[in-house]
Amino acid sequence: MSETIAVLRPDLRVEVLGPPAHFVGQTATYRAVVRNPGTAAAKNVRIMVTLPAGFELVDYQGDARMAEDNRTVQWTIPSLAPGESAERELTCRFQSAGAGRMTAVCTAEGNLNAAGDIITQVEAVPDLRLTVIDPTGPVPIGKPAEYKVVVENRGTKAAENIKVTGYFSRGIEPTTAVGQPHRILPGQVIFEPIPFLGPGEKATLTITAEAEDRGNHVFRAELSCEAAETHLVAEETTYFFQAPGAEAGAGQTRYAERRDSAPLR
Repeated sequence: MSETIAVLRPDLRVEVLGPPAHFVGQTATYRAVVRNPGTAAAKNVRIMVTLPAGFELVDYQGDARMAEDNRTVQWTIPSLAPGESAERELTCRFQSAGAGRMTAVCTAEGNLNAAGDIITQVEAVPDLRLTVIDPTGPVPIGKPAEYKVVVENRGTKAAENIKVTGYFSRGIEPTTAVGQPHRILPGQVIFEPIPFLGPGEKATLTITAEAEDRGNHVFRAELSCEAAETHLVAEETTYFFQAPGAEAGAGQTRYAERRDSAPLR
């Protein structure tokens, strides 16, 4: 008659759960999950999670110890029964683009150890904002009025080849522009593309125009950046009036003769 002797022994498995991809400047939560698939309790279980370069620790769960470099978090679990699992969370912020590998190492009494990791691909993207600053109205007809077009990159990656065009409604004409090489056409200013705008940078384009008709006149700026998959529009309306004693009519008639009916050109 034979006897079966069961050997009771703990075991460890650990995995790291988190996003496979994310963006610079954002935060994400990771979970280190440890389990004991063995037949005896695992004693004095330690979980150590190490953040890769470019990951900033924001918060962590429970009673944990931090290493001096602020990149490794350690939790201790007194006992983990057979078939039992436990998890610990931490939150980090992504500071730079690239592939980051977060690792977890788990140890316990009896020379037990296990390791797991996850790779998160962190992407940087441009984030463009378009703002139009129109002159404070009302503005006299014939007086130069200044319009500013401000392009700002609020993202974490440079934007390239940014195209900007300004359009005026009937009754107002652009006369000069600065900030980028350009062409002035009837009712519009076409700027040469802004070649490069880094994260946090701004570019200001200034257009001077003169009204030929009284009333509300619209200025619209349009921006396109193919690499950033961005198309933006910003628009402002300014009121122009006929100053007392000023002559009206000649410029307005000439303007009307060469304009079609489109409000913006």
